[in-house]
Amino acid sequence: LMIHGDGSVELRGDSPTYSCSWGMAVTAAGPPVELSPSELISGEPEGSCAPGDATTLTLVDPTHLRRDNLDPGKAPLTYEKVG
Repeated sequence: LMIHGDGSVELRGDSPTYSCSWGMAVTAAGPPVELSPSELISGEPEGSCAPGDATTLTLVDPTHLRRDNLDPGKAPLTYEKVG
């Protein structure tokens, strides 16, 4: 997950069976930061990836972000800073 100074956001997901890339935008600075619904930029194999709903980001600690779906039925995701 990369947040750029212009408010654009990139997310990549890779595994042995798929590779996906999404784009979204910061819609409110927060806290929590609000993100627009995601657009699928690329996905291999075809059909393995889909766009997503609007979410929020919360800084959990200096190395972790939690991404919460606005749909309460979906579990949050946690990202760890690398590098």
